Amino acid sequence: MLTGAIETGQIILLLVLLVSSFLNAAYFLPIVYRGFFAEAPRLATVAAVEEAPLFCLIPLVTTALVSAGLFFFPGLLLQLVRQTLSGG
Repeated sequence: MLTGAIETGQIILLLVLLVSSFLNAAYFLPIVYRGFFAEAPRLATVAAVEEAPLFCLIPLVTTALVSAGLFFFPGLLLQLVRQTLSGG
């Protein structure tokens, strides 16, 4: 994208892309540093693990079931996509 912005002379787009890249690096480099190079924090006690509330589990279970259903029975979704692409 940078090369395309330079070739077409779009300096503003070039600046936006460069600033975006710099901000992404600034946001993600501390995470990478902590994950690979920082010393692990010492935990005094381990908190008890509890099950998530029902209202948090329902969307996850629904999404998993719909995904599994679409994996085993893709015909309905494929028919809908074909109708959409053919224009009606």
